[in-house]
Amino acid sequence: MLIGVYANLMRSQLTMWRSSTYLWEHASTLEPRSSELLGNLAEAYSNDARPKKAIQTFERALRMEGGEEKASAQLHHMFAECLKKVSKHQERAKNHYEHALSRDPLLSESAASLAWWGEENKELDGSEYVVQKYKQAEEIAMYGLTIEGRKKRVQSTSKTNPYNVLRSGPFWLSYGLAIDRLLKRQKNGEIAYNMNSDQGPTKLDSREKYLRAVALDPTMAEGHYRLSKLEEKAKDAHSRLDLALKHSGGEMVDALFAKANLHHKNGQDIQAIPLYLDAIKFQPGATDLRINCALAYRDAGEYSKSIQMARSVLEIDSFHKKASMLVDELTSPSDDL
Repeated sequence: MLIGVYANLMRSQLTMWRSSTYLWEHASTLEPRSSELLGNLAEAYSNDARPKKAIQTFERALRMEGGEEKASAQLHHMFAECLKKVSKHQERAKNHYEHALSRDPLLSESAASLAWWGEENKELDGSEYVVQKYKQAEEIAMYGLTIEGRKKRVQSTSKTNPYNVLRSGPFWLSYGLAIDRLLKRQKNGEIAYNMNSDQGPTKLDSREKYLRAVALDPTMAEGHYRLSKLEEKAKDAHSRLDLALKHSGGEMVDALFAKANLHHKNGQDIQAIPLYLDAIKFQPGATDLRINCALAYRDAGEYSKSIQMARSVLEIDSFHKKASMLVDELTSPSDDL
């Protein structure tokens, strides 16, 4: 009889524990005045792809804590993480991240999320805002690990964990990419100040971020690819590209293209051509891959294949200038080929 009773109790408990949503719903019924439990329940709804229910529950939790001006930093951050998943609530998400940081200046996670928010909302052209937020997140997290920072975290009962930022490979990768975009804007004359001075980051800074990313996740193909673009020696660049291809299963088109271009640049067209052809298999409509392959065929003395590849470019883009010139060059009667 006892076994039967305990079995029934266990089945009942398993029903509540079968998902985090049920668990937090049960906990909230036991402690209906706990805004923390309600926030956890709202987060569970968000993770279950129930945004409407999640937002309503977060709003209840905010009211329970006295409204937006009095609510905790953690609740604001959790709510922002929920809102950023819904396209029409992007500005609200940003506001709640900012509320979180104003309540808890040690919350590096919110600074990092604001950087990501910026990238998702029309800042991918190389905004200074994004780089500044990544830098802010890094500096806050680093400070949080100092003796003074640890004391402040305890005194303020901050819920931040600096390692959430500092041990995140994607954080460092995105940080490096943001710096590179900003450097590109400088190169294009879109930024007034000289970023090689003390006023802004340099390629050494983006390299450092990529190195941190691959140190945390050695299988990060994108990190190795980005590092390859910053290597001064072809041998080192090839090594990085080999790692990118290894960890992408050989399917990273950018790495294939870059490795082929390196070979082509150094007069190693026989090695370049198979890489171009592999990349074309993944992106058959990419004219830049095809024209570079056509040029490699020409430089390797494979003129008929060069013409064939150049004509395949013209089938995709009949106004492609380089392809037209290459066909004319190789089919001209005055040519001694």
